[in-house]
Amino acid sequence: MREEGGIHFASDPRKPEINETVGELLPNLEAKVVNQDGQILPRGHAGEILIRNPYAMKGYLDGIIASKEVFTEDGYIKTGDMGMVNESGHWYIIGRLKDLYKRNGSHVMGSEIEAAILSHPEVLGAAVIAVKVPGAVDDEPVPRGYLVRRPGSTLQIQDFKAWIATSLSERFQLEGGIEFLDALPVSMGGKVDRNALRQKSTLVI
Repeated sequence: MREEGGIHFASDPRKPEINETVGELLPNLEAKVVNQDGQILPRGHAGEILIRNPYAMKGYLDGIIASKEVFTEDGYIKTGDMGMVNESGHWYIIGRLKDLYKRNGSHVMGSEIEAAILSHPEVLGAAVIAVKVPGAVDDEPVPRGYLVRRPGSTLQIQDFKAWIATSLSERFQLEGGIEFLDALPVSMGGKVDRNALRQKSTLVI
């Protein structure tokens, strides 16, 4: 996000990285991992990453409410990134907070659901987004899946729903529905365009 004002993590070029860390926190910066109540979590525990640095913006012009949604009272920026830091000070990005779903008192990331879906032999690609289902008991967003079948596959939605129900745990169910696409939309940055999928979902839900 541009509000943060720059790069915050980097790896030491003299030391090869052996996993998916985004590196260590750069000098003159502060970061912490917090839970949904804003309490600091110990190392090794995943939560939202908050950043504080001397060159970030101070707030939105004439946007007091918007500023309060992004900044904490002590000046940290809510990045919206889910992540953790290990004992050696290496940071990891797990996903986006908006892609986190509640499941019977625990949580599951959209990326975890996507990985489970891709275990189906006829699914080539998958993207999961959060949607709200009209008439639902609560207002919590639920996952909706957009899938791309492998060439030559005749997999139908009902067959895939039956597979999910019998082969995957309750954590990976797609209560927001399933839709097959010829290809997943891609943004200018080369990533799956989830905003396009969200717009598409509003036409269906």
